[in-house]
Amino acid sequence: MKAPLLAWLTAICAMTPSCGLHTSPSDTVPKPMAYPRLDMPDSVYTTVEASGVRLLVNELTGVSISHRGSRNTWIDVSYGGFASPTVHITVTEYNPGDAKGFIDNRRERMRLNLGGVSYELTELTTPSGWTCEMAVARGIPTTPVQILAYDSRHMISGALMLDIPDSLAYDPIATAPIIDAVTRDMTVMIKGLQ
Repeated sequence: MKAPLLAWLTAICAMTPSCGLHTSPSDTVPKPMAYPRLDMPDSVYTTVEASGVRLLVNELTGVSISHRGSRNTWIDVSYGGFASPTVHITVTEYNPGDAKGFIDNRRERMRLNLGGVSYELTELTTPSGWTCEMAVARGIPTTPVQILAYDSRHMISGALMLDIPDSLAYDPIATAPIIDAVTRDMTVMIKGLQ
């Protein structure tokens, strides 16, 4: 009776890696590369005023405002953490007759930033008369989210900038949480324009 039980236990132990019968240092397989765990801020917003325009920005980010001449206000919205995500926004005041030139120039800049990669385009018009566009290109490391919004007197342009270390190859999966959070926040911003 003991011989069959011993044979059975030996067979179970031989199939179990912890017994050490089937593993050796050369059998180990490295784990796949992991992505950094990114802590993006929740969707809590506050109002920032620039050149007579009220913008909703994420309350949990760092916001810096500076004026460039009498018609431009620059707003930097810094998320912090991996890749130092920062949205650079410019609010420009113009005379109604100058609107087309400003808007065409910004659209050209957005097209050049996209560099021919595929992107998602969201277009909307707010009840207060703002025409808005947002381009999200997950395949580029520099400006994956860009916005353009304008009414009869103001234009808002902005782009998310990522600072990926040179030692890392760009991987859209690694930056997806950043792009998702910024896309959410920029959607709130353009929809809330008044």
